[in-house]
Amino acid sequence: MNAKDYFIGLNTSVCTGPSDVRCKKQALRRNDYGYTFGGPIVKDKVFFFWSEEWNVERRGAVRHDWVPSAQERNGDFSDLIPANCPAGISGGPGVPNFPAGTTSSQGVLTSGNVSPVGQAFVSQTPLPTSSVCGQYDWTAQVMVPLNWREESIRGDIKITKNNNLMLKYAQDAWTNPLHASANGEAGLWGTQDFPAVSDAWSQPSKMAIARLTTTIGSASVNDFQFSWSDSNIGIARAGDNPALGTSIRAAIPTVFPISGKLHSSDLPLPVCWCSTFFGIQSPWANRQDLYNWKDDFSRVTGKHTFKFGALYGRSAKDEEQGLEAGGFWGAGGYQKVSWDGGTSNFYGDMLLKGETWGGQENARNVLADIRWRDLEFYAGDTWKVHPRLTVDYGFRWSFIPPEYMEKNDWSVFSLAAYNPALGNQACSDSLREDPRVDNRQCGRVAVAWVEAFE
Repeated sequence: MNAKDYFIGLNTSVCTGPSDVRCKKQALRRNDYGYTFGGPIVKDKVFFFWSEEWNVERRGAVRHDWVPSAQERNGDFSDLIPANCPAGISGGPGVPNFPAGTTSSQGVLTSGNVSPVGQAFVSQTPLPTSSVCGQYDWTAQVMVPLNWREESIRGDIKITKNNNLMLKYAQDAWTNPLHASANGEAGLWGTQDFPAVSDAWSQPSKMAIARLTTTIGSASVNDFQFSWSDSNIGIARAGDNPALGTSIRAAIPTVFPISGKLHSSDLPLPVCWCSTFFGIQSPWANRQDLYNWKDDFSRVTGKHTFKFGALYGRSAKDEEQGLEAGGFWGAGGYQKVSWDGGTSNFYGDMLLKGETWGGQENARNVLADIRWRDLEFYAGDTWKVHPRLTVDYGFRWSFIPPEYMEKNDWSVFSLAAYNPALGNQACSDSLREDPRVDNRQCGRVAVAWVEAFE
């Protein structure tokens, strides 16, 4: 017996045999490709190095959830009555407790009491692959494709005897074009398990560095460096049937006009933080750019190695904020808001016409255009006091002002500045940007003692 057979035997309640998808090893195929080349362009003056690499991975993810059967989607939950589940309900929900006057028989809604909005929302779930009497009646291995590519080029230029310039540029692209999930198979968040409607993730990034190294005499060196990095996250509609998302969206009304939404032409599905997570994030995007300039100077004098330097950084991040597509978190009651537990069956709540739900919706997603600056200075010395004793000490001063919004629309409420006479006037100083600046100074001392050496 091998380990796989042993653990399958320990899970007979879930895994029925080798042909059961729950017993099969998850698929995993990974291929890496790459090449490099480089050399001199001008002898002893200019050199370059180029590399490129691809990674193609296909990962199988076994997912399981409780989903409604074909008849349940039409309001008929009679397949859950005890006569149809003689062994009882194994961890799953029972027959919904529908309100009086809404059913034709136990667990069967009349056609007029079936919610078309609920039917549209549950249509993104797959059909069961096993008995509805179990806790999880759908189990499938969903393929999760992951692709990565990177290009990198570096050049070294000997400008003069004492001046050398290094230039480097790299870019990479990571994509999860199908079946993104919050389960973590690709390290992502906020997407449902169901493959019919899912998200496609794209995360490209770029980086560039230029560094000038200057030798000053026989005892001093200066390095000046500029660096830039850019990263982006883009989420787009995907799935085995992405058009289904459009039809579901059309069936679910919004509180605020769609014309005023940021994604009015491609509004995402509303999410549901329910016993089974529903919904997708797309479309959604953010980007971040970091610019840094720094200079480092060092000089050897006798038993001392002095170091001085400064750094200045300008950074920006733009990210969507809000939930303009709306979201739900639970049933509130039939034709009222009583938070009475609903029908005790999640899909029963969703398919019962007249069931209220807790929810939220923003009028429009906004773009948080965050900006921040950093400024630092430092000085240090490595002092060789004795062949067996070295003292390292220094000082760093950092100016870290708080981040701010490019459009200057981020505020905090100041009770001290509040003037009730101003009422709702926009010039009231009670809402204003936080002006604090964070100054940080720190010193450092280190001592190294060599007990013995050969």
